[in-house]
Amino acid sequence: VRRAYSFAEVAHLGQKRLSGEDLLQHALAVAEILTEIRADSNTLAAALLHDVLEKSNLSQESLAEEFGEEIAALVEGLTVVRGASARSGGEKERDWENLRHLILAAVRDPRVLAIRLAEKIHNLHTSSALPEGKQRVAAQKVFDIWAPLAALLGLYRFKAELEDLAFAILEPKKYGEIEGKVRVEVEKMEGVVAEVKKRLEEETKRESIPVEISSRTKHLWGVYRKLSSYERQAGGKFYDVFGLRVITETVEECYRVLDLVRQLWREIPDFFDDHIAHPKPNGYQSLHAVFTVEDHLVEIQIRTIAMHEVAEYGLAAHAVYEEGK
Repeated sequence: VRRAYSFAEVAHLGQKRLSGEDLLQHALAVAEILTEIRADSNTLAAALLHDVLEKSNLSQESLAEEFGEEIAALVEGLTVVRGASARSGGEKERDWENLRHLILAAVRDPRVLAIRLAEKIHNLHTSSALPEGKQRVAAQKVFDIWAPLAALLGLYRFKAELEDLAFAILEPKKYGEIEGKVRVEVEKMEGVVAEVKKRLEEETKRESIPVEISSRTKHLWGVYRKLSSYERQAGGKFYDVFGLRVITETVEECYRVLDLVRQLWREIPDFFDDHIAHPKPNGYQSLHAVFTVEDHLVEIQIRTIAMHEVAEYGLAAHAVYEEGK
């Protein structure tokens, strides 16, 4: 990683982005975003080097000599993905499903897409340097191309951040309204959620069930997308905006915790999802249940450590990646 940084520093000497930022700082930011999913050192090195083939006269062969075939292949893979995604320009009726398949077909290693997604996140963070029209095009591509690919890889952190950044660009007024509503809701529920957490910690300790309990807040685009559902199903209450996540060791303990919670508070049966028995297509597993606590609706997610790793880190948590699945 240090060698890649030094190499990129020389390759990008004097090169700037439209924002006026050094190109090297962009490479560094992309690598830093990838640390959030525990990317391995070869992925981080490739992230630091991700622009060197296109922004300098360096060849892939020279890069392979310096860093090995694996890192060179990751950097070259990014060039291929850029080429595939560039084909979306111009036509009025774009077939996004086919384009996503084209990008996937071009990728031999899923880490290439992880780097590309991290690059998209940083690009959106710094997109204010672009004309408004280009900002909006980049933001719309999040929903058409990049967020679905992030979901396919199980990279929910990246998916959520991309969607929120794009939402803020495309619908700034609505984004501000949702942000305000969520902030008010979280403030209202903080005390209730803290009390539920305390009670759960006491009860699981009494039952000798090892748990780690933390609070979680739903991302803003997810809240906006579910506004009609909140109105229809919960009388306008944001039942899953601010809730608890309980992590334990075994599947059996997940169901024991669920039984325990059902004894403590009244469950809303319509909101129960068993993604342990019925995992999502990308492997996501967790129990989701909603309970009435002091006139508030509180969502509790229950999963094992292994399930949490997959949910948090996506492809980085999978030991094996099967091409085409």
